[in-house]
Amino acid sequence: MSGRPERNSKIHAYAIRIATTAIAFLALLMVSSVAQAQVLYGSITGTVSDKTGAVVPNVLVTITNQATGEVRAEKANEDGSYNLLDVLPGTYTLSIAQSGSFGGYAQKNITVSVNQQVRIDIMLQLASVSTQVTVTEAAPELQTETAEVDSEINQTQISQLPITSSKGRNYEELYTLIPGAAQVQEKNSIGGNPSRALSVNVNGNSYNGNTTRIDGAIDYYGWLPYLIAYVTPADAVESVTVTTDDFNAEQGQAGGASARVTTKSGGHDFHGGGWWYYQDAVLNARAYLNTPQVQPAIPKNINQEYGGNIGGPVYIPGILTGKKKLFFFTNFDRITQRSLASAPETVPDTLMNSGNFSEAAGVATLYDPQPQATGWQGLVNPTLCPSPNTSYTNGYLQYQCRPTFTAEYGETGANVNTIPASRISLAGGIMMQDLLAISKTISAPSASLLSQVMLNDYQARTTVAYSRNASDSKITYIPSENTQVFGKYGITPYSDIDPQVLGDTPCTGSNACAGGPAADGGQPGDVGGRGQNAGMGISHVINQNLVVDADFGYTRLVTFAQSTLDVALGDYGLNTLKIPGTNGTGLNYVGQPGFYLTTFTGIGNNNGSSPFEFRDNQFTGDVNLSWLKGKHAVKLGYTYYHFDLNHFQPTSGGQPNVPRGGHVPGRHELRQPCDGNSCFLQHRRV
Repeated sequence: MSGRPERNSKIHAYAIRIATTAIAFLALLMVSSVAQAQVLYGSITGTVSDKTGAVVPNVLVTITNQATGEVRAEKANEDGSYNLLDVLPGTYTLSIAQSGSFGGYAQKNITVSVNQQVRIDIMLQLASVSTQVTVTEAAPELQTETAEVDSEINQTQISQLPITSSKGRNYEELYTLIPGAAQVQEKNSIGGNPSRALSVNVNGNSYNGNTTRIDGAIDYYGWLPYLIAYVTPADAVESVTVTTDDFNAEQGQAGGASARVTTKSGGHDFHGGGWWYYQDAVLNARAYLNTPQVQPAIPKNINQEYGGNIGGPVYIPGILTGKKKLFFFTNFDRITQRSLASAPETVPDTLMNSGNFSEAAGVATLYDPQPQATGWQGLVNPTLCPSPNTSYTNGYLQYQCRPTFTAEYGETGANVNTIPASRISLAGGIMMQDLLAISKTISAPSASLLSQVMLNDYQARTTVAYSRNASDSKITYIPSENTQVFGKYGITPYSDIDPQVLGDTPCTGSNACAGGPAADGGQPGDVGGRGQNAGMGISHVINQNLVVDADFGYTRLVTFAQSTLDVALGDYGLNTLKIPGTNGTGLNYVGQPGFYLTTFTGIGNNNGSSPFEFRDNQFTGDVNLSWLKGKHAVKLGYTYYHFDLNHFQPTSGGQPNVPRGGHVPGRHELRQPCDGNSCFLQHRRV
C-alpha cells in the first residue's frame, strides 16, 4: 500500500489540531476582559453613556495624578468603552471636557492600587442641564473586572495601627488583617533573619508558597522561603496589595499569597515628616508577681526607632523647570535595642574546677575510664568484669570495669572523689583555668543544690545590642504623558552583639574567657550584614491600543556571624590546647573547640552553626505588551528570575559539629583528652 494516504491523514489531523487551537485562542480573546491585572501598575476602565443609557463614543477621557500632576488621556471607543492601562498607584481625578451637546464631567479622589482595575462608568448630562458634573466622593467600587481575591494595606493603617515587632515597626504585622490569614510569626535567630521578617499562612496554604515583590523586584529568601530577604521600612511603604486566591499569570510562582509592596513617591509639592518611638522598661508597669521584693531592679530594655522622610519635585535650571517632570522621595529609619540578657547556667565551684569533687561524694562517684595505678584490676568486681585488661571500647574501659579514683589513688578526707592533677589533660586544665574567674563566684553547694546537680547555680548577665539602619529612595520621571519611568534603591545594614555567657574576651587574669552559649540564645559574638533592594521600571503608551512596560529588580542579602572571642584567640585548639586536628586554615576555623558537657554548661564554642556567612543574590526582569481592540484585550509577557545561594556554614549532624573541632566526653570524663578523630570535623561549602 502506498504511504501517501497515511501521510495525508497525518497532515489532515495536524491541521485539525492547529485549527482547534486557533479557534480556542480566538474564543479566549472574545471573552477576555478589557481590564488587565498588573503586578506593578493599576488600570482605570469604564463606559461613557448618556442618561438614557446610550453609549457616547469618541469622548476624550483624561486622568490626572493629584500628587504629581501627570496627565493621561484616551479616546473612548465606538462602543463608548475606555481603558487606561499601566496607571501608577496613586489618587487621580478623571475628567471629560464639555463638548457638543454634552456638559463636562469630573470625578476626584479615585484611588488606584497595584493589581487593581478600577471601573468608573460615566453618565454625561446635556449641556443645557448642567455645564459640568463634579463627583468628589463616590461609593467604593466592587471588584468586577477580575476573579482575583485582593486585600490592601494602606498607609493610613500602617501609620495608625500597632505594628511593633521584637525589633522595630514592621508592616507585615498587618497581614493578620487579611481574610484567611493566620497570626504572623517571627522566626529564626537574628543572624538568619536580620530584618525580623514575619511568616504567615493564608487560607491554610504553606507559608513557603508566599511571594513578595517590592516595586516589581522579587523579594525572596531562598534559604528560609517562608521569610523575605528585605523588609521595607514602614514609613516608606505607600501600600501593600495581597492576592490570596485566583492568581493570574503575572503572579508568578505564588502558591499561598502574593504580596506587592509599593513604596512612596514624591509629588509636585514638598512633603516630609519625622518620628521617634521610645520604649524603656523602667517606664512600664511591673508584672503582677514582680514586686520590688522579688525583682529589686527592672532589667534594662530600651527600644528606640527614629527617622524622617521627604519628597517633592526636582528642579534643574534649564533642564527641569516645571513641577511635572522629576520627583523624588527618600526615607531614613534607625532602630536600636539595648537589653539585659539573663541566662541561668550551671558552673562548677572552685574545688570542682580543680578536679576535686569531694563535695559531691555523697551524690556522685567518679570512676576512672583509663586507670593507670598499679594493681587497679583488683579494685573492680570480678563478677561484673572478669577480664578487665581486655574490656576496652574505643580506648576507654567499659563502665562495669572502672575503678573509682578514690580507691585507685587511696584518697582520703577532703581529697576523696578527686581527679589527680597529673591526670588532667593540658586542654582540660587550660579550659578550666579560663572558667576560674566565674567558678570563684560560686558558693559551696548545699545538699539540696547538689541533689539537683547544681542546676542553674550561676546567673549570667550581659547587654545585648541590636542596631539597624534603613534607607530607601525613589525617583519618578515623567518625560511625557505617554511615558513614565521610576527607579528605587534601599539598603538596611544591621549589627547584633550577643556575648558568650562564660566570657567573650581573652583572659587578662581577672576575667573568664571560657566562651559558652550566647546570652540571648542566638549566634554568639558579632552578627552583622546588610540587605539591599533595587528596582526600575518604565511604561510607554505606543498608541491608544498598544502599551508596553518593563521592570528590572535586584535583591541581595548578606548576613554573617562569628564569635568575637574566637577571632581574638586565633587557632586556640591547635596552638594553645595542643589538640591535633582542631581549627583549620582561614578565619572561619579559628577559636575554641566545643566541649559538650552533660552536667555543666558547655564551654568553648559548641554552636553548630557558628560561624556562617550568607551572600544571596536575586535578579528579576519583566516585559509586558498589552494590545486592546474594543472590549477585548491581549497581554503577552516574559519574566526572568535568577537566584544565587552562596553560603558558608558548618556541617549539620551529631555532636561535635563545629569547624573548630570539639569533644563529647562521658559523664565522668570531663578532663579526658580527645584524640584527632573525635576533635576534627569536616565542613562543606554550598
